[in-house]
Amino acid sequence: MHVGVWSTPRHLISCYRNKPVLPNRIQIAALLCGALVSVSAMAAVTHESDTGFVIVQKADLDWSPADAYAHIVNIASWWNPAHTFSGDAANLSIAPYAGGCWCEQWDRGQGTHSVQHMTIVNAQPGKLLRATGGLGPLQGIPGDGVLDFVLAEGARTGTSTLTVTYNFTGFAPGGLSNWARPVDQVIGEQVGRLQENSRPPTE
Repeated sequence: MHVGVWSTPRHLISCYRNKPVLPNRIQIAALLCGALVSVSAMAAVTHESDTGFVIVQKADLDWSPADAYAHIVNIASWWNPAHTFSGDAANLSIAPYAGGCWCEQWDRGQGTHSVQHMTIVNAQPGKLLRATGGLGPLQGIPGDGVLDFVLAEGARTGTSTLTVTYNFTGFAPGGLSNWARPVDQVIGEQVGRLQENSRPPTE
């Protein structure tokens, strides 16, 4: 899978901040934050209904499973800042153990702001990182999601295959089926950025 890396207009960096969650096209589009997505993909919405959806993204990484796991946990190095509340991916962190926080924290002179994006429930270095919760605007919906990063040995020595699955279920007026593809694009972008980071630098 390849997802191109692009720059995001600065006025869209704050897409998550102060956004009420409404099940309309405007709010669904806000998930994308204006990003132009180019996907050549092993990506799929494998299930969508009024009560939830399942998304699967796959990528080949030029890291061993152990190294890939370490990079996934270092989320600030690959997550798009446009998909944060603070506008700065450096404020993101993952505590890679059961009960650990996938959190965001910042202070701009008005006291400490903090967001718990997800909770780690299963951490197996080189194999699996599993988190639960609602990403982005989904945090404001009564429901829950399970996000898996599953790693396996790649076809070449020192590489790995990554399968990312997000299974979300809950309730929103108008249903959740219309959220599936925008969420798929956002997750696909992050997987693409991680994949690009794994590539050796070109001359």
